[in-house]
Amino acid sequence: MYYFVFQRQEELQRRAELLFEQQLARESKIVDSIASLTKAASHLEQIGEFLLNTCRYGSVNGGTFSPNNS
Repeated sequence: MYYFVFQRQEELQRRAELLFEQQLARESKIVDSIASLTKAASHLEQIGEFLLNTCRYGSVNGGTFSPNNS
């Protein structure tokens, strides 16, 4: 009887450890995804600023921006 209880306790402990490791892996993936999204958002912001400045430059100079005319 005690052996069965001990065996069951070990099994539950192993399952708990496995679930904990799986949860840590999920959280790690979420953190990595957030970091990637943050980096992408930063790049999009930089592109937006560049485009806005390009439009302003074209408006100030009375023409459209053309990379071939620089």
